[in-house]
Amino acid sequence: MKKAVLLFFIFTQILFSQVNTEKYRHFGDSLGFSGIIKLDASIQTGNTDLQQLGSEVRLDYKNSSSIILLILNGDYGWNNGEQFSNEALAHLRFVQALNPNLKFEVFTQINYDKSLLLLFRALGGGGLRFKLFDDQTSVLWFGSAYMLEYERYSAPRRVIDKKKILANRWSNYISYNLSVQKDVSVSSVIYFQPRFDKWKDIRILTENSLLVNLSSNFTLSVDFDIRYDHYTPAGIKEIDTNSKVGFIYNF
Repeated sequence: MKKAVLLFFIFTQILFSQVNTEKYRHFGDSLGFSGIIKLDASIQTGNTDLQQLGSEVRLDYKNSSSIILLILNGDYGWNNGEQFSNEALAHLRFVQALNPNLKFEVFTQINYDKSLLLLFRALGGGGLRFKLFDDQTSVLWFGSAYMLEYERYSAPRRVIDKKKILANRWSNYISYNLSVQKDVSVSSVIYFQPRFDKWKDIRILTENSLLVNLSSNFTLSVDFDIRYDHYTPAGIKEIDTNSKVGFIYNF
């Protein structure tokens, strides 16, 4: 059954305004400060065909009932010999446990993405996170939240025909994590974010990761992501893919 669920998440998922925080969750029992530093290489297709190097930093503080999570990341690449910065992001999240299977979380984020003609995005929101299934090797979560989002593009988005957009969105996700064996785990998450006043304005993101622990501090990661945005600026494709191989330092 577990293998069937895993294959379903990896091969049948086809977001995205908000960063995927599922892969940054603190799954350990230790309290206090912890974090990761990640370096990766990626190949992108769709709106951009580039080779890039990326970096991510996560810092969190955990006590007996809550977690504060800070994420910083950026991508740097070379196109025809010219160096450029493609995107950057900062995300802050607070999670409060109401009981072992239910959590309340609030978040805020700012970012930009040149490949999508996005000059600036700011968002904030909050909601609930429910544990649907948990055993010794796997866990399944569902989350749902309200999100207010402001965006500024360098070209109008199709149909909406605006460069500046203020939108109310409903952000939902399903997250699955499985320990395949002692030092190997996989994770998969699907986000679904419709706009309340325009239901056809939908964003979907799936992120799938394979993690192999090389030592107590170093992890090899292999990621494959697909992003769908129903309304995009003229000349921008609705679907993007991103494949990454990287190394993570845990502290």
